[in-house]
Order: sequence, then C-alpha cells, then structure tokens
Amino acid sequence: MVEFSGFNSHTRVNDENLTGLSLGTALSHDSRNHGYSLSFREIGKDFQVNTGYVSRTGITQFTGLYSPKFYPSSEWLRKITLEIFSSVTRDQFYDIWESSSHLSALLTLGGTTRFKARYELSNEIFAGERFNTGGVQLSLVSLYRNWLSLSILYRNSGAIYYGENPYQGRLSRLNGQIELQPWPKFSANFGLVYYGFSREEDGSTVYQYPITRMKLTYQFNKFLFIRAITEYNGYYNKLLNDLLFSFTYIPGTVFYLGYGSLYLQEEADLPFLSRDTPPHEMQRGFFIKLSYLYRH
Repeated sequence: MVEFSGFNSHTRVNDENLTGLSLGTALSHDSRNHGYSLSFREIGKDFQVNTGYVSRTGITQFTGLYSPKFYPSSEWLRKITLEIFSSVTRDQFYDIWESSSHLSALLTLGGTTRFKARYELSNEIFAGERFNTGGVQLSLVSLYRNWLSLSILYRNSGAIYYGENPYQGRLSRLNGQIELQPWPKFSANFGLVYYGFSREEDGSTVYQYPITRMKLTYQFNKFLFIRAITEYNGYYNKLLNDLLFSFTYIPGTVFYLGYGSLYLQEEADLPFLSRDTPPHEMQRGFFIKLSYLYRH
C-alpha cells in the first residue's frame, strides 16, 4: 500500500497572512510472516487547521518499522509478533533532532489472550531542550467464555512537565478494565485509570490522578434499558452518580429519564468518607427528554 497526502492552510491573524504546508507519504506491506512500513511527514511551522486535530507543527519526520511473525507448534502459544521501530524528527523551531525507537513482543496465548511487552528509547524537544521520554510498557487483554473480559496496561517512562519552567519527570500510568456479562441482559463494567507524575531530580511527587468507575446496565428488551454509573475522582476527591432510564422505539423516537448527583469532600487532606467531615452533595438534578420522529 502506498499513501500520499498534501494540505495547505491559509490563516489571517491580525492582518497577518500565515501560509502553511503539510505533506506526507507512506509505504507499507503486510503478510502472514512479516510486515514493514516506511513513512515521511512534514508539517510547516505556520500550518493551522482549526477544524481538525494537529498536536504539533514545525516538524520533519522519518519512520521505519519491521515486524516478523512466528507460529510455534504449541497449543498455548499460538503466535509471536516482534516489532522493531525507529523514527527521527527534526524540530524546525529549534533545529534540533529527536528520536524514538522501540522493540516489542506480542504473544497470542490460546487464541483469546494477548500479552505485549515493549521497551522504548526516545526523547522529545520542548522549549529548546531535549527530554527523555523512553520507558517500559506492558499490556494484557483476555477474554474468557464470552462473559468475562479483562484488559490491563502499565507504563513507566520519562516525561516532561509542560510549563513555563519545564523539567524532567517520571510518569507512571495504569489502565485496567473488567467487563462481566453473566446473563444476556445484564452487564457490569469496572474501570481504573491512574496517572502519577514525579520530579526525576529528587523523586518528589507532583501529582497523583486516580479515577475509578463502575457501570451497570440491564437491557429489558431491544427498546428499553436502565443504566447506573458511579465514578470517583481521587484527585479532586469527588463522587459522581448517574442513573438513566432509556426507551428507544426507533432512532429519533426516544424517551429518557435521568438523575445525577455530585458529592465533594471539601477538606483536601481528608479521605472522601471521613467520619469527622463527611462529603457534601454539591449538585443534584433530574432531566427528561422526549423526542418523536414523524415520517410520511
């Protein structure tokens, strides 16, 4: 497969005309035993596209990837996919090159379980300085008899404190999700997201951001379901509850009835469920939506 893209943007800001160009091309091949890809991309300094999403401008980038695949004669280990990747990027604003390379192994176990380990050496230019962003990432995805699924991702890597005075940091990330469907009409989803950032110079904690979430759904029939969501944000020490009753006859003809509440622990140093200072209900609300679609 060969791909090519080209875009030009013209922006007028305070009587100043800014014209930017974005170009890209890629060559990729995939087969049973191996795959590879090569790509080139350039995004000009003044390229602006407010209707889309471009996370970074002023770069010139080359990438290459090779992925061999192996099929062991084993009942529990079905497939091994290796990945060798490397890229170099020139920051046009500071005329500095940054790089990113990783080696990963994906194991397919028993057909329904996948485990991936990845080691990365990379750096990024920010505010004219080069920072380390490499690290280790582990992930596991598994399905058991169509009623239980599990996914876990852990990453520990170098990171940047993006601010007026940037510095080298360390980021720990954990994502976990369990989904249960013991009966055809009932499902339960439990999720955890955690981000922890520390200053690498002295190991001091800058922030910890944990979010836990539970979603329960009961589908009475193809038209009617009820759903409850509870989410706790450990950074802001607040608890969100949502309950939704939904009836959809056809797309456009619906009836929704919902309730929501928000509890906040105002004392930042206390746990959420403190005996001395219990959390306060800060918001509470109901809503009703009725929509009818008429066709002739």
